[in-house]
Amino acid sequence: MERKTGPTGTYAPIATTGTGATTYVDSTVVAGTTYCYRVRASNALGGSGYSNEACGLPVAGFDVTIATTGSGTVVSAPAGIMCPGTCLQSYAVGTVLTLTATPADGSFFSGWSGGGCAGTAPCVMAGNAPVTVTAAFVLGSAAPAPSNTSPASGDASSVGATVNAADNVTATRDISTPAMTLAFAGKIRDRVGQHISAVGPDGALDGAFFFTLAPGAGPRTLTRLELRRAGPIGIWDTDPVSPYWVLGVAASLDGPLLNTADGAVSLTLPEGSGAMLFAADLGDLFVLGSDFTLTATFADGTTASASTTIGTPPVLSLAFIGNVRDRVGQGNTALGPDGAPDGTFFLTLAPGVGPRTVTRLELRRSGPLGIWDTDPLSPFWVLGVAGSLDGPLLNASDGALSFTLPESGAVLLFAANLGDLFVPGSVFTVTATFADGTSGWASLTVPPLQQ
Repeated sequence: MERKTGPTGTYAPIATTGTGATTYVDSTVVAGTTYCYRVRASNALGGSGYSNEACGLPVAGFDVTIATTGSGTVVSAPAGIMCPGTCLQSYAVGTVLTLTATPADGSFFSGWSGGGCAGTAPCVMAGNAPVTVTAAFVLGSAAPAPSNTSPASGDASSVGATVNAADNVTATRDISTPAMTLAFAGKIRDRVGQHISAVGPDGALDGAFFFTLAPGAGPRTLTRLELRRAGPIGIWDTDPVSPYWVLGVAASLDGPLLNTADGAVSLTLPEGSGAMLFAADLGDLFVLGSDFTLTATFADGTTASASTTIGTPPVLSLAFIGNVRDRVGQGNTALGPDGAPDGTFFLTLAPGVGPRTVTRLELRRSGPLGIWDTDPLSPFWVLGVAGSLDGPLLNASDGALSFTLPESGAVLLFAANLGDLFVPGSVFTVTATFADGTSGWASLTVPPLQQ
């Protein structure tokens, strides 16, 4: 990868990525300066030509806008957002922001959409571009909260004192064990590799998890994480002196890894916040029925753990129906035609799994080119979603998605083309993330053309 400063600058190399890498974060830019980039691929036989040039202007921070439906409030940590009231706030680039939703009496919080947020847990994000996040509150009673294996949390600590006859004071401090939750998000990103310090992609999708520090546990500084799979194989951690593969940690699916170069991690988690975890796979470690336990060590000497079992994901089916409509373009928010028919797919939720709220979709083509999604924070082209070939797109203006797919329901997917991405023999996989924390997958091979 090469970069130059401004359209008239001179290109110079800035990085060489590993095999299979499709993204790169340039953390050395200065706000207000225009940068241009180009890339090329190489192997033992030589190198390709350069890609088209892409230029951008980093901003000084990122603006977060909150929208709400129903009755409830959204607050941020660090402070700044208290919506309704203050629903727009600017933050510095790199700020790890946690959004927490609290329903009004008689309502419950049904989930986030937009800005990379999903589900009902506090949303943790970091960015450098404007985002809009919607919090949906619904009249009625919420379903019972899921249980976890950690003890119930209370105040982060308490202080007691005794006074004896000599007026000597003995103070004791009781630090409670924080409670955590752990959820499997699917094999949806390639962020780490098979080594104790492989903090980069290795060409295979990682097992991704989301863990949350429960409200009431107070802010805690995290110094170590270990993820264990029940059975003879499967330990990942953030300890650079252990023999185990590194456990990647990030504020969001596509946010920068928070590990140092040797894999270690040290970060402060506000109560109610969490982070994404990435564990390299070895073929079949993240299969149905696998049990995982996460243990966290904090700077105050306490530890906490949470467990999860990979359950049955909703069954999806995917069908390719051709390049039959022009609904989206070549950009992550290009929700309009670009003059070329899109690759069009038909996605169906199987009977027997009940209605599901879809919060994110990603379509991947096997090979070096072809990723489309509904994440406005990702660098990939937008994946258009509609109820019919010519019906209105269900995406928000930034490409984000949140809609309920009924049992046996289906939607159309539209992916902008780049010449010959949808030719016979091409293999595509769609990954759906649902508000209940589950994920589903479906794959297909584009069939030969009918004679």
